[in-house]
Amino acid sequence: MTGDEAAQRYIEGFGAEETETTASSHEQPRRKKSKAWKYILVLFAVFAVVIIMDPFGLNIVISDRNNAYATEAAGFSMEPTVHCGDIVVVQTKDAPGFSLAAGDILVFLYPLDLSIESLSDITSDSQYIIVGHKILSFDGDKILCRGDNNNATDPLVSEWQIVGKIIDVTPRMNYLKRVMVYLIVGGNRYVLP
Repeated sequence: MTGDEAAQRYIEGFGAEETETTASSHEQPRRKKSKAWKYILVLFAVFAVVIIMDPFGLNIVISDRNNAYATEAAGFSMEPTVHCGDIVVVQTKDAPGFSLAAGDILVFLYPLDLSIESLSDITSDSQYIIVGHKILSFDGDKILCRGDNNNATDPLVSEWQIVGKIIDVTPRMNYLKRVMVYLIVGGNRYVLP
């Protein structure tokens, strides 16, 4: 075998995995079918295992989706517990078995106008903000709260101001869980009743 024949055999063998030879030397070589479907199947299987195993602790949310919503945290008052940009899952006060205890992160309406004393006094979204702060204690039917990063406590929170409590915090950098939270819970915004 000459050097040219050896080189030709080498060239023909090179890339043999990528193409199939045809019966006629005049036809173009055909590429093998893509195996992308195998990768899609593997990704689907991993996604299914993640849902079934529930490593993110979302089972309470799945079972009670109508009484929970996910939203993005804003502000720095609850650092280091909740950072700006984290996704929080809020269980609403209408959820069956809803209860509050010291240490829970209460989500409540904070009126910007001090003359507002009930839900019926609120006429627009610009009259309040929604705040999530840790419960320090209970004073009769009112609740004393403070942000972890704040020095001062909030004014006492009344029953009508309560939206719910935070039951899950997803760090802003955990993209997989962020997607899972929005798929399972749904990204909603609190709407006044």
